[in-house]
Amino acid sequence: MSEEYLAHYGVLGMKWGVRRYQPYGQGYSGSKGRFVGKSDAKSNVTAKRAAKQQRADARNAQKQKRLDEKAYNRDYKKTSKAIQKHFEEDIKTSRSGNKRRREAFDQKSKNRRDVERRMEEEVANSREAKELSKAEDAIGKKFDKYGGDAVFTDKELGRLDEAEVRLNAKTVAVAEKYVDSWADATLKDLGISSTAGSRQAALDRYVVLDANTGETRPAKR
Repeated sequence: MSEEYLAHYGVLGMKWGVRRYQPYGQGYSGSKGRFVGKSDAKSNVTAKRAAKQQRADARNAQKQKRLDEKAYNRDYKKTSKAIQKHFEEDIKTSRSGNKRRREAFDQKSKNRRDVERRMEEEVANSREAKELSKAEDAIGKKFDKYGGDAVFTDKELGRLDEAEVRLNAKTVAVAEKYVDSWADATLKDLGISSTAGSRQAALDRYVVLDANTGETRPAKR
């Protein structure tokens, strides 16, 4: 014997998760609810999807940030080790005095050497270098003439000191001017791709003389 029952399959346009009847509709006074239209229901769904997408984008952004930091640290560490090894080889080659070995290393460091050569030429041809040369020549001539009995005035010694300070300041300025080119050339010689981490490692390895304190410091941060 079959039992009678009542079945309800919804209404036309009905969707899961969308309740058309809002018991406390915004902007409506009183206790009466209201049926939202299709446009209202659609906007609610759109808002939910937008919020969900926004949360997903935030999670992806955080994940990408962690990956970028990991890649930065990896490239920085790898480049620092490569540059350290490269400079140690440079020192050993210089101390050995082997001309053929020196030429081979210079060829391997061609790009960096070219940048350093341009820096040295700019400093050597600067007005500050010429002023220091004149001050040294004046001291040297007086010493050659009188030998150990030569007496130097405070003005002469002061001119020499000032010229040295100005030349040091010029050296720092030139180094800061070429430091980006130097970093790129070093990475190119080492066969390392230029990334944020590798480039910063190259910049941190490059130090110049501070004209004010007489100490070495990174040329650029």
